[in-house]
Amino acid sequence: NGLGEVALLRGDTAAAQANYSQALPIFQEIGNQWWISGTYNNLGYSAMGLGDRQKALGYFQSALQGALELHAQPVMMEVLVGFGLLLWRCADDQLAWQIASIVQRSPSANTDARRKLQPAYDDLRAKYEDNVLIQVLALPELLVILLGYQLHPI
Repeated sequence: NGLGEVALLRGDTAAAQANYSQALPIFQEIGNQWWISGTYNNLGYSAMGLGDRQKALGYFQSALQGALELHAQPVMMEVLVGFGLLLWRCADDQLAWQIASIVQRSPSANTDARRKLQPAYDDLRAKYEDNVLIQVLALPELLVILLGYQLHPI
C-alpha cells in the first residue's frame, strides 16, 4: 500500500494500481480485513483515475463490504468518499448528494475525507440541499443501495 501511495503522489496511477494489486493478496493471506478494505478502496481510486469506472465501482463495493464486516465507521466514511466522487463523475447526482451529505455530517469522517468530497458537496448543495422532493436516506438504506449499485452509461 505504501508503494501505491508513493506512485500516486508521483502522478503514476498505473503504478499505484499495480502496487495495490500486489499488496491485496498479501493482506488477504494474512487475514487483515482492515488493510484488505483499505486496499480495495485504494484500488477503487486508482481505477477511477485510470478511467475504469466499472472496475472502480467493484473495488469500492468490496471495500464497503469489508468495512461493514469490521463495523469500522472511519473506514466506511473513506469508502463513501470514493463512492461519492465516482457517482458525481458518473452524473448520478442524487445519490452522490446523499453520500456527500452523510460524509459531511458524520463525526466518523475525518477532515481529509470531508476535504476530498468537498467539491462534489459544493457543486450539488445548491441543487439538492433545500429540495423537499429528494428523499433523505438513512445510512443503512444508502449502504444497501451502494452494495447493489450498477453503473448506468452516461
